[in-house]
Amino acid sequence: MLLSEIISRRTLLKFIIYLFGLYVTVILQLMLLASVKVFGAGLMIVPMYIAAIGLFEGGVWGGIFGILAGMMTDIGYSDSTVMFLFLFTIVGFFVGYFAGFFINRRFYSFMILALLAGLFVAAFRMISPWIFKSGSFGEVFSIAIKQAVFSIIYAVPSYFFAGAVSRRLSGGSGDDKEDSDDE
Repeated sequence: MLLSEIISRRTLLKFIIYLFGLYVTVILQLMLLASVKVFGAGLMIVPMYIAAIGLFEGGVWGGIFGILAGMMTDIGYSDSTVMFLFLFTIVGFFVGYFAGFFINRRFYSFMILALLAGLFVAAFRMISPWIFKSGSFGEVFSIAIKQAVFSIIYAVPSYFFAGAVSRRLSGGSGDDKEDSDDE
């Protein structure tokens, strides 16, 4: 069985475009935003991009790109081993799952999901400072809230980018009917 029989050109092109967007997002995260603090909280934009892919492409694509983003982010941060791999996979899969069964793919629904994804990742990132560095729960919780709220800004371009790629390369319905030459 040939690979071209399993994967269409549109699907491969969509994967490559999303992968390029992921690369840009991770580079922005690691090179620029890792050192930027807004009111004492670092920004984490990768979950917003993963949530956008999960919203438009479903849980499987969200999980796959969560794995890829987690590996790339874990390599970039020296203080985490496999934390982002698990967190981003969970975010991508469950946002896609909720989008497929419970919520619509509108902007406001996405912003709520992106905020919840940011809070989920921030909460797990704050466990270590809370337990091992004896930070108070209030301080650590306020930093997690700030991180999620200020990181939500990147959810806007992520939503429109993933939406445009999905509409353009899926034909709007999610199947590849336009690839056939029978019509």
